[in-house]
Amino acid sequence: MADEEKVVFTLENLNLPVDHPGTPIGRAANTLALVSSVRHPRLKLYHVQIGEGNLIETCRAYLPWIGEVQVADVPRRCEPGTGEINHRAIARALCEMGYRGPVGMEAYAKGDPEQAPRSWHLICGKAGAS
Repeated sequence: MADEEKVVFTLENLNLPVDHPGTPIGRAANTLALVSSVRHPRLKLYHVQIGEGNLIETCRAYLPWIGEVQVADVPRRCEPGTGEINHRAIARALCEMGYRGPVGMEAYAKGDPEQAPRSWHLICGKAGAS
C-alpha cells in the first residue's frame, strides 16, 4: 500500500532509561531487525544518545535504513546546543557518509521558541544542510 501511494513509513527506536521503559524497540538493533523484515526498511534515529550513545558510529552502521534524523539535545530534550551532543560533528559525519535525507527536530525550546527551530542550522552551518 505504501509503495502505491509513494509513502515511506518510519519506525522510531525509543530510549528505555528516560522516556519509554519497557518498550520492545528500545535499541537501534531491535528496531533494525523489525524494519529489515519489510521490503523497504527505514530507521528513524533520536533516542540513541540516551539509550546507547555512540551516535556517529550508529548512524554509520544503520545509514541504509535511516529515513529521518531527529535532533534534540540530551538532557531535557531541548534544541541543539543546549546539552551534551556535538551536533556539528554529527552533521559533518552525516554529510561525509552521504546522508541527504530529512533532519527533523523533536525538541522543546529552552530559550526563545522562535530561535529554537533554527538551532541545527546555526550550530552546524553548511555541514548540517541536507
